[in-house]
Amino acid sequence: MVTFVRTQADADAADAPEAMLLVHARVGYNDVLSRRSQWEHFSVKYAEPTVIGTAVYALSAIDAGDLDTITSVSYTTGGVRHRLTYMTLDDAELQFGSDVNQARPVAWTVNAGNLVLYPTPGEVVDLEIRGFRKATAWPAGAGSTPGLPDEFHDAIAWYMLSGFYQSQEDL
Repeated sequence: MVTFVRTQADADAADAPEAMLLVHARVGYNDVLSRRSQWEHFSVKYAEPTVIGTAVYALSAIDAGDLDTITSVSYTTGGVRHRLTYMTLDDAELQFGSDVNQARPVAWTVNAGNLVLYPTPGEVVDLEIRGFRKATAWPAGAGSTPGLPDEFHDAIAWYMLSGFYQSQEDL
């Protein structure tokens, strides 16, 4: 991408330093990512066992620690799949209150970066958590991989070129 920008702009490393071009690439990458909240290739499914008496599970501690958004929570017992109902925090607190009764969870919410189950689990079940992982940061160096499909490489390269021209005040 750096070579493309320098060739297209007829610039050398002094005119178009790699550090500056990589800033434009990162801005382009983040711009593309921000245009959609749930990219299909970021879809994940993690297994997380419950702990008896524990209702709160940090998203950062679930599997790889890269979970960004949860779309569903379920578990299977006796060959039957049970899907937990999503509730807002307010609705969950209204329905379940601060009740410390323990049972199989029937509902979930997210609060302050934590998955919260209602009621508090009274037995161990293996949760199946589906959602979307966080995007990786723009690659830090040669050999690292961006989190977007290859089809976006050209768009980011053109974004870099545009950023270079803007920095030269050549719109």
